[in-house]
Amino acid sequence: AVLQCRLIVEQVESVRGDKQASASANKLAHSSERRDMSSIDRLLSLREQLKNVCQLGAHGTEDFTRSQAKAVLGMTMALLAEPTVGFTSKYESAEEQS
Repeated sequence: AVLQCRLIVEQVESVRGDKQASASANKLAHSSERRDMSSIDRLLSLREQLKNVCQLGAHGTEDFTRSQAKAVLGMTMALLAEPTVGFTSKYESAEEQS
């Protein structure tokens, strides 16, 4: 489940074309300039952090407990439901037309 969440986040980055924006926002979040970050920058950073956690499901040596996997799944669902960092109605309507 954790690996699938990472693949989903990567797909969202691809569709939105904002992979570099989330990486940049995450770097900014760990700098002294984080006070100046917008809410969108903070959500992009959060999405990048979620992707980093999910990487352990693909390449890590530690296992996730069921409750940890459920937390990752919940965070993934919450972030994807937010149009500024997840899927927007623009993308949803394109899917409906297919």
